[in-house]
Amino acid sequence: MPPAEYILRRKIAKGKELLESGKGNVTEVAFRLGFSSSQHFSTAFQRFTGINPSKCRRTKNAEK
Repeated sequence: MPPAEYILRRKIAKGKELLESGKGNVTEVAFRLGFSSSQHFSTAFQRFTGINPSKCRRTKNAEK
């Protein structure tokens, strides 16, 4: 795995953790992790997890 992909996967994993814990909305998490835009974060998130970040956040918050 190339280094850039490894870093991106780690950022997405951290983003999923933050969204599930309710520590910020999608835009806040995207900028916190160093993405240039929330759209770039959303696209990468969906590519690696199969769901969009908003749905991830809503699903986890609904379980609480």
